[in-house]
Amino acid sequence: MPRSGVVEFVGRADELHQLHTQLQQNDRLAITAIQGMGGIGKTELALQYAIAPPHNPIPLNPLVAA
Repeated sequence: MPRSGVVEFVGRADELHQLHTQLQQNDRLAITAIQGMGGIGKTELALQYAIAPPHNPIPLNPLVAA
């Protein structure tokens, strides 16, 4: 997984919470998509969710499409 170069990730708490809620709806496999225009931080949002451990009791395998 690529490492983020962001030192301080702020202002996206609602989006992180929504992503967490979507990924926790099922006890087995969770798949979700982050969509939006280019350059708004979709990849960074996914990376920040994946590297912030308190809400991630199991390892994530994010698939990031370019």
